[in-house]
Amino acid sequence: MSGAWWRESRDVERFALVGLAVAMVVAAVLLLAETRGLTLLVDEWSWGYAGRTDLDLHAFVDPHNGHFVAVMVLITKAALQLFHEDAETPLRLLAVALHLAVAACLFALLRQALGALGALVPTVLFLFLGAANDGIVGSHGMSVTITVLCGLGAWLALQRRRTGWDAVAAGLLTIGVATESTVLPFVFAAALIVALDRESPRSRYWVAIAPLAVYAVWWLAWGHTEKSDVAIANFAALPSFAFDSLAASLASVTGVFTIPGSRTVGFDLAAGQALAGGMLMVLLALVLARRYRPGVASAVPMLALLSFWLLTSGVANPARQPYSSRFIYIDVVLLLLVLAQEIAASPVRRRAVPILAGICALGLSPNVRELTYAGDGARVGAEVNRAVMGAADLLAGQGEASALLEDPRDPIEGQVADLAFPLERYEASRDRFGAPALSPAQIEAADPVARVAADHFLVRALSISVVPAAGLPRPLSAPAGASQTGGVLTHARGCLRFTPLVVGAQMTLRLPLGGLWLRPAAGPPVPISVARFAEGPAGGVGVGPALGGRASRLDLPRSRASRGWSAQLVPDQRLLICGA
Repeated sequence: MSGAWWRESRDVERFALVGLAVAMVVAAVLLLAETRGLTLLVDEWSWGYAGRTDLDLHAFVDPHNGHFVAVMVLITKAALQLFHEDAETPLRLLAVALHLAVAACLFALLRQALGALGALVPTVLFLFLGAANDGIVGSHGMSVTITVLCGLGAWLALQRRRTGWDAVAAGLLTIGVATESTVLPFVFAAALIVALDRESPRSRYWVAIAPLAVYAVWWLAWGHTEKSDVAIANFAALPSFAFDSLAASLASVTGVFTIPGSRTVGFDLAAGQALAGGMLMVLLALVLARRYRPGVASAVPMLALLSFWLLTSGVANPARQPYSSRFIYIDVVLLLLVLAQEIAASPVRRRAVPILAGICALGLSPNVRELTYAGDGARVGAEVNRAVMGAADLLAGQGEASALLEDPRDPIEGQVADLAFPLERYEASRDRFGAPALSPAQIEAADPVARVAADHFLVRALSISVVPAAGLPRPLSAPAGASQTGGVLTHARGCLRFTPLVVGAQMTLRLPLGGLWLRPAAGPPVPISVARFAEGPAGGVGVGPALGGRASRLDLPRSRASRGWSAQLVPDQRLLICGA
């Protein structure tokens, strides 16, 4: 990394440092406010709560989506042991602190090329990088933050050219290796730092070799045991993946990734692709005119960026696209470092620095907006988790032990099924650590998505379903509280008879304990859905149709969680409803 190409007065440097400190405070306050009330999210549940619950070696060395995640397991386990169901609060504070530390390292490296004032605005943009929200909203993306911090910290330590600092660099890279594989591009670039330093003895390569050796030992012993997501065919699409990665980075920095009119997290790559295409055309023209050659100092972040694109392209799938926010977190850091070094080496650097600052300033507002939308989404996800846990607590040991708290196959828009583990595992972890569950009254007041998710889980755990009726009907044991639209509802001998008069006629009624006995007249199957916490027809959980011309039973086992259910039926023919 080259030194700054101008000398700034102490007042200018002081102004930049004060500005950075203020921006850090504002970013910390915003991130903590937008992540209030979160639970553990996504992968965090498997790092000590519902998975890897033992303290044996395998808890730390078994691969997770192809990564060595010992550091994340250690951090999560420690938080659970110390803070139990409140573990997310200290984890969230740690995640924010780590993000600020990455920004400080980025500022230090940008400052070497652009000066303190020139480094300020790009660093402020990074602090509020909403396009990379998955890495900074909550603590579930902390693994990416740690790897970037370890990588940049190692680069800074290597610049000291001292044995002690080399040991620090090697230690940081080793921590990064044990956190997530995304640190590998930073390890490769660390080796290049040594290679480019003419004053360095070749023996300094051990700084990169040591963490690579740790990774190789882990992969040979444990990492290869997991089915790899790497597909050789993906590498054939590397040019397209790299181009879209550049486009996503440029769109994030300039703020042109936002979707007009949208009020949720989203990423529009089209404008970024136009920017990437224009940039590549300009670079090609400059190279052909022999007026441009890449600077030597930019080789380090350039190698890291290119190797990151190579590695991530190999695992590309619908969930791992170039605009994935975790990828953007790393892409933007490295792209800013490449641009800074190229600007510092260019003859138009005095004009380019303000231009870069202006572009980053324009991109700030869209990124802040995306950050707030991501916070909204994360809080809904946390409320879903709390509601499902509250529903599980209603069962009091009476539910189906193998029922998943959240099933990825549930047709719930807006739900992230991160509690995809069985009830029995939840109950064991709840007894050990507690659980941030909602009470029934709180579930009823929760977000609609949370209420629907709670009902889906209860249907699974209680095995509520429509089955052929084997016995005779019984009178309804309590007032059914029935209502209807589009038909005629009559009472006869303790049963209800519904006669639809229009297409789409429907009726609802409270479910008695034990369930219902149903007999539709000959005709098409009758759709049936049930709900306890959810409201409206769209919120019901489908439990299967009652076949026309046959007697069926809607089972509702007797349990604490079986009270308060209602059923909705949409028949095209006459329907007789009695007690089961």
